[in-house]
Amino acid sequence: MKQPLFVKIKSKFKIINEDPDDDIILKAAYCSKAEYMVTEDKYLLPLQEFKGIRTVTVDEMLKIPKTNSLGLTSSTKIQSLVFWLKQL
Repeated sequence: MKQPLFVKIKSKFKIINEDPDDDIILKAAYCSKAEYMVTEDKYLLPLQEFKGIRTVTVDEMLKIPKTNSLGLTSSTKIQSLVFWLKQL
């Protein structure tokens, strides 16, 4: 199992006016150079893409193929840094 990744948040942008607490999720994804942000959050999901980070649902993430160094395809369930937020 991989060790958790701790990221120092340096970004100061404000994007989600409806729920400003969601901005920390965007900042963490951006500062960690995430490829995907997995969420069911009603304010994050409509972004679809933010600064090169694709915003997807859990179902969409499980359908995204990932090719490893041997050229074999597998699920990216855990292979990308992702954030999964449940809508409250």
